[in-house]
Amino acid sequence: MDYVTSASSKISVRALFRTPFLFLNALRAVRAFIRGPGNSSRVPLVGAFAIAALISFCQIPVARDSEPANGPGADSRQDSSESRESSEQNSRNDSSLEADESEQSDSSRKEESTRDKWKPETPETEWEAKNLHPPLDEPIVLTGTTGEYRRSHFHYGIDLSSDIGDPVYSVRQGYVSRILYDGYGLGYGIWVRHADGRESKYGHLSEFAPAIVEQIQSIQPEITEWLTLRKRFDLRFSPGQIPVKRGEQIALSGDTGSGPSHLHFEYLEGDLILNPLKHGLSLEDGRAPVVESLILIPCESGATVNGKDAPLILPVTEKSDCGDQSQACSSRKYEGKESVTVQGKTCLQVRYFDPSGKYARLGISSLRMSQDRRDIYSSSFLTLIHSGSFRHLMLYSESSRIGGGTQYIHNAFDLLPGQYSFLRSIDHGRLSPPDAGQSSRVTVELLDAAGNKSLVELELKGAVSPMALRQIANSDMGWAPYSMDERLKDAMNSSAGVGRPGKDLTLISPDEKLKLHVGPHSLTGAVRFEISQNEEAPATGKLKRMSSVYIVRARNLDELTGMIFRDRIFVLDPVRITVEGLEDNDGLYRITDSGALYPVAYSRNGMLTGYIRTLEKYVVLKDLSPPVIRSIPTLRTRSGKPLLLSLRYFADYGTGVNVSSLKLEVNGKPALAEWNPDRYGYEIFYPEEILKPGRYNATIQVMDYAGNSSSRRSFVFVVD
Repeated sequence: MDYVTSASSKISVRALFRTPFLFLNALRAVRAFIRGPGNSSRVPLVGAFAIAALISFCQIPVARDSEPANGPGADSRQDSSESRESSEQNSRNDSSLEADESEQSDSSRKEESTRDKWKPETPETEWEAKNLHPPLDEPIVLTGTTGEYRRSHFHYGIDLSSDIGDPVYSVRQGYVSRILYDGYGLGYGIWVRHADGRESKYGHLSEFAPAIVEQIQSIQPEITEWLTLRKRFDLRFSPGQIPVKRGEQIALSGDTGSGPSHLHFEYLEGDLILNPLKHGLSLEDGRAPVVESLILIPCESGATVNGKDAPLILPVTEKSDCGDQSQACSSRKYEGKESVTVQGKTCLQVRYFDPSGKYARLGISSLRMSQDRRDIYSSSFLTLIHSGSFRHLMLYSESSRIGGGTQYIHNAFDLLPGQYSFLRSIDHGRLSPPDAGQSSRVTVELLDAAGNKSLVELELKGAVSPMALRQIANSDMGWAPYSMDERLKDAMNSSAGVGRPGKDLTLISPDEKLKLHVGPHSLTGAVRFEISQNEEAPATGKLKRMSSVYIVRARNLDELTGMIFRDRIFVLDPVRITVEGLEDNDGLYRITDSGALYPVAYSRNGMLTGYIRTLEKYVVLKDLSPPVIRSIPTLRTRSGKPLLLSLRYFADYGTGVNVSSLKLEVNGKPALAEWNPDRYGYEIFYPEEILKPGRYNATIQVMDYAGNSSSRRSFVFVVD
């Protein structure tokens, strides 16, 4: 829709052409009201015209400057319409692939209506609102960026290197709106709300600033006990109750929650996660992303790469004189080590990292791909919205990994066009094959949040002769269309059916005890599922079999997902399994191809609910054996430092040790320990007296997830 812009509003041109008709209708209604019963006039005719004009003008759609009606902040209904249209066409507008995630601001505008009206006594300047105070003392080293790959989700913020006890500062003035302790997630966290409604969030803290704690005590006196005993809490505060200034110390950095010592920082606007590095936080960075390799995947029937129906890993050669990753270089240029001959459409993956500090390997801010100067794919992390678990796998290959040789493998293709605002694509981002004997140039641009840029160029050559039909028929495509025979069988069988994006599917096992639910966000293409069962007896050891063995099979029905994932079923949102009629603590186990058993879920109140992403064999087993605590040698720690009790001293065949079930006594009195997954053990921390120099006798007992209790085990520890 075209718009005419004035200083204060934008009015639809189409609506202006419609205005005369609106005016005539309004005039008729006003005149009818004026005449009233008996045609007696109540208002002068001039007044009638004025009222009619006002009514007709009020019916013209108007979009305020803060909400552009045909741009990044377009109305959510228009966004939905465009998403449906682009899904049907499997493409976006050819003229623009800018993944401007400010479209996500619809949710933040909803926040606008409910935003509190708190204002500070001394308003911050415009510069202070746009430029964030560093949350740590300089020098600041970035160790994690917004949108990075994590095992089950995007990274929704940035990580900054810190030592335990480093001061943490508020990036803007505001008030403490929330504090939290959640154990081994965020650990200790604090939120500061600012005058414009944005919030800054700080996590993995070791403690809150004394001035903050003192004010919290006046509101919630139990906070001292909760902090001492590491009790879980989540407290919210009213506007202005606990005010903080820009640059005021609000906490100390630490290693609570997941990961080693560091500060996790987020900048929020309603439901939006803003990339702090693009919204006011300036950090020095003069190094461009490093590209390690390209991966080309045949992604339509009959497609080949260098004559083979299989992915090709292509090394790259750096053409710039930048040196290694430790050298400052704001622009790097790479080229595929050799030209690639393709037939049919191909999909591209890029393996890269962005260097930071001495060793950190980070993600990037945006990626754009073009073929022969025509943009066909782009992604951007200017902003994000919390999505369900595993939705990040739309962007990252599952071969990506974090820690122990971090690598990011970026999918430069879009399996669900229009579904995610951080992605834009044409024809799913697939690369078109050049004509036989011709060549095509592919360019990939990678940017980090500081604007450092890397370019990768790749030459594609068209295969001289097409693949024979016989070869296509014999190739392992990894998918097959839904046959008429299957359609007829599935119509009469509640144990088989087809799941699709946007559709719910529920299947029931032949014995009607197990249900499989595939949600509307679980799949990226059509998949046929089937549940069967047999009475084979898996090697269950001390576990008692309580059900048949359920076999969940599936096949890709769509070409694109089948060609990319082959025989594997790619699942985003986990598939839900429920089993009824069980006894408490019966467990559902996954049986791998090697016969190994892995617990999935346990029954409570006769019902078992579990979530899976791998489609294999499953069985319900009862765990009748208690956990075992092995002999524990004399343990040692330093004065005032929690004692680590490693989980390697515990064993359980079946459901596994329930890490929250530990019972601990020290010198005959109850003591406290907290499970720390990063250290793979328990931290014995309370009472403080047991961490003073001396020799102590401890006794422990644990349960498994089936409720079986271990025997008591004693050990000795020494505090130096």
